[in-house]
Amino acid sequence: MRDLFTPLTRDERQEESLKAWLRNKGRGCVEGCTGYGKTRIGLNAIERVMTKYPNLSVIVVVPTDVLRGQWTKQLDERGLGLNCKVSIINTASKQIDQCDLLILDEIHKFAADQFSHVFKTVKYKLILGLTATIERLDGKHELIKKYCPVVDTVTIEVAKANGWVSDFTEYQVIITADDIDNYRQYNKEFTQHFEYFNFDFGLAMSMIGQAGLKNRLQYRDTLCPNGTKDEKSKVLKEIMYHSMGFMHAMQNRKKFIYNHPQKIEIAKEIIKYRLDKKIITFSANTKMAEAIGIGYVYTGKEGKKKNRITIDEFIKLDK
Repeated sequence: MRDLFTPLTRDERQEESLKAWLRNKGRGCVEGCTGYGKTRIGLNAIERVMTKYPNLSVIVVVPTDVLRGQWTKQLDERGLGLNCKVSIINTASKQIDQCDLLILDEIHKFAADQFSHVFKTVKYKLILGLTATIERLDGKHELIKKYCPVVDTVTIEVAKANGWVSDFTEYQVIITADDIDNYRQYNKEFTQHFEYFNFDFGLAMSMIGQAGLKNRLQYRDTLCPNGTKDEKSKVLKEIMYHSMGFMHAMQNRKKFIYNHPQKIEIAKEIIKYRLDKKIITFSANTKMAEAIGIGYVYTGKEGKKKNRITIDEFIKLDK
């Protein structure tokens, strides 16, 4: 019998997650913190079911092209590629398809109105959801639970206690910007446009650009079902105005937050008292991260190979 005070290995805990999914007849979601190894659980689930059903057909649906590439590579490395197809959520939610096992990576994103169609467009027998946290501020996680209830949860506290992720302390740093009124104006504009779409982020995003023309026409008919030609034309212009304004305001907010120079000033002030520590900055904004000028930089703009070298060099540092 296992010593109650001996930490579980990550492999052992992942096996428990897999067994929880199997006990629920292969229908459920594993909610695990970043670093736990949710993708590996998905791969293990495919292999486990294939031991009984060698001709198993699998569809893996992911939110981004980057994740599609990662899944495809790992499936091929395990010799599972012939049984599996990896699709991006935009496509899978619109095309009729079928499989034995449906895996939804980052399943919390599948509650959006235009993405939740995947539960109906794809016919499946078994379903496995993977996410760091299934809960959404808009409460739409209840829709996900209807199709894919949570069967196991692994928190960051458990991962830290067992040494599956490095120990860390999270600090919230407050920035008082002199030009904060600019952000408040962007936020006011964003809210005004967002309100037009009933604060439905998925709906607002579906209206954007040339690809959103069909959705704008459908929304026009929803808002003005019995209107005259002129009335419908006016409503369509309103939808276009608010969809463009929504995107523009959102981009302005992001630009303000991501690029504000005070972030660099505060980072340098914090680092000044920690020069004896190893320092690495994770950022989507390479220019901002490199402007700090101290330590290593890990960014989504770099290739996997360079980032891997960066991490290896950082780990090898003595301090």
